[in-house]
Amino acid sequence: MKMSGALLTVLFALTLAGCAGFTPRPQPLDVGLAGLSLIDVGLIEQRFAVDLRVRNPNRFDIPVQGLRYTLELGGQSFARGHSAGPARIPGYGEAVVRTEAVSHLSHILQHLRTLQQEGGLSYRLHGQADLGGLHGVQPFSVDGEIALPDFLRQ
Repeated sequence: MKMSGALLTVLFALTLAGCAGFTPRPQPLDVGLAGLSLIDVGLIEQRFAVDLRVRNPNRFDIPVQGLRYTLELGGQSFARGHSAGPARIPGYGEAVVRTEAVSHLSHILQHLRTLQQEGGLSYRLHGQADLGGLHGVQPFSVDGEIALPDFLRQ
């Protein structure tokens, strides 16, 4: 008994759809601020290298196509950034992903004054991790504190 090409195509598509149902939905990645350094200073805007530590609580590797985020300091927007390319986060592991962010001079001056006067500054990092394929986009958000070392305080 011969099967037609159309019937084989339908069976193949159903098989793929069934397999997609078995793909585990990943637990959310844990994304945090690992480092911040100045790359370039211009009169209007500045570029920063922002290192993000990405932890994977899943037993399988997660391919991240890209990260987009906003960094707030002291409750106000400071910089927006994104990763330059894909990264693979190992199962039950972590990776530091180097990204670039842009800020404006007025934001920096204001936050430097607060950092020096108060000895620290709260931050909020929020954005999206693009996992591509069947997993789509995963939001993330983390709050923390940047502390100025004692020898730099007034």
